[in-house]
Amino acid sequence: MSALQKTVRYIAVLCLTVVAAFFVLEIFLRLLIPDAMSCIPMDRTFTIYSPEHNRQHPHSNTSTNLIRIAIIGDSITVGVGNQRYDRFAERLEWLMNLNDGVTPCEVEVFAKPTATYQQARLLQKAFEYKPSIILFIVHLNDTENWSAPKDILKLREKMGIKAPPLLLRYILKHSALVSLSYYRIKEYRQKHAFIKYYRHIYKPTYPGMSMFTNTIHEFHQLCSGQNVSMAVILFPLLNQNMQKGKYPFETMHNTVRDICGKENVPFLDLLDAYRFANKARDQNILFLDQHPNEIGHRIAADAIFHFLLGKSIVPDSYHPNRMEDQAFINKLKKKLNAMQIEY
Repeated sequence: MSALQKTVRYIAVLCLTVVAAFFVLEIFLRLLIPDAMSCIPMDRTFTIYSPEHNRQHPHSNTSTNLIRIAIIGDSITVGVGNQRYDRFAERLEWLMNLNDGVTPCEVEVFAKPTATYQQARLLQKAFEYKPSIILFIVHLNDTENWSAPKDILKLREKMGIKAPPLLLRYILKHSALVSLSYYRIKEYRQKHAFIKYYRHIYKPTYPGMSMFTNTIHEFHQLCSGQNVSMAVILFPLLNQNMQKGKYPFETMHNTVRDICGKENVPFLDLLDAYRFANKARDQNILFLDQHPNEIGHRIAADAIFHFLLGKSIVPDSYHPNRMEDQAFINKLKKKLNAMQIEY
């Protein structure tokens, strides 16, 4: 056998081995992970409803003596991609009205997709509502400086996921191995694009940092002048692994915490509330839309409610008197402990 024939035979055997390994892995993945070819679950509605004005705030619409909570924020506060009854604002209002005999509570949203320093008009509208409490909903991207957008737009391009070419789409649809590998690579690249972006907008010399810091100071002064309690609520990046040691943005969270601490503004970091959440379950659409879905909003509402009670921003009389399903919850905790599942 000539050297050429040996080379051809070697290449043929190698190719057959690779093809055989591919099919073995393909079968293995389909058996082990039946939904491996469905890496982006889609169960969202395309029809979002909102109640008319007189149908809002059912617990307080006939009352004149109210506790009013104004929530100022952007797209998450708006509840993008969710029915309005699923927003954390509506859920918070429900939690605040569970007990008989307490002053009814209204929670009103003043929100627009903007950075924090651009929300002065929303604050003025909130003051017209005559609230006793104002909650500022902050996200890590609120330090963006949109007066000079070129740099951040260039970095943001790499944070999204573009549609794959037509041929690749067909392969992704029919191969568990290719589909799983493709989305894991995309996830890795997106994560590092996010890290690069947020490191940029949290540099001490980045203009957006001073704008954000000054805004928190100014808003706090304005709220104090109106005798309104103010608190800052920080959402984490829901498309990231938020477990301790695996979430690469904790230093940014600490930066926001320090800014609020210097202003003596009560601060809630929702990162701990989402620590063990599954990012495939609490986002609207995995990879495509990282806004929280109804599960994400429920987690936020529960955490904010207990924060308001814990900081005595609202009276203790709002702590719910009735608790349900305790026997079931105790059994569930035992099962979680037995399986060493953290919660």
